[in-house]
Amino acid sequence: MNRWAGVAVMGFIHRMSLTSPVRLLAALACALLCLLVAPTDAGAQATVPGAPTVDPLIAGETWLGVTWTAPASDGGSSVTAYGLRYIKTDEDETVDANWTEVPNVWLASSDGDLADVIRGLEIGTEYDVQVRAVNSQGAGAWSTTQSATPADYGNTRTAA
Repeated sequence: MNRWAGVAVMGFIHRMSLTSPVRLLAALACALLCLLVAPTDAGAQATVPGAPTVDPLIAGETWLGVTWTAPASDGGSSVTAYGLRYIKTDEDETVDANWTEVPNVWLASSDGDLADVIRGLEIGTEYDVQVRAVNSQGAGAWSTTQSATPADYGNTRTAA
């Protein structure tokens, strides 16, 4: 119950108790009913979504394929986008500036596939990848990290 409803109920009980014991009992019953049905201030407020789950990465030549599953909780507000970030595994992951972030890799208007391809990566270098969900309340937590290494699958690199 909110603060002002509580004040009103207490005032009602006080006024009724001054006139007769029967009115006091009626006021108490009414107050109890108000407490049971009154809305609370702690209503279900939307929050940021939970973290999505990233599937094992698919490594190609100079690229990584990323797929993920929506978070278990959307925070009470529909997910409108996903952000993705990646970093070379040997770099300091605790420094946000070291990550390459790709916002809005998926938008609510997209075809529904929760997937993206990171291109232009170095062959033989391992990368860590994370994804996060975004709703009207903001960006949620980053997913746990998945790692993979792009490789030269066709010996397409030749010496000059």
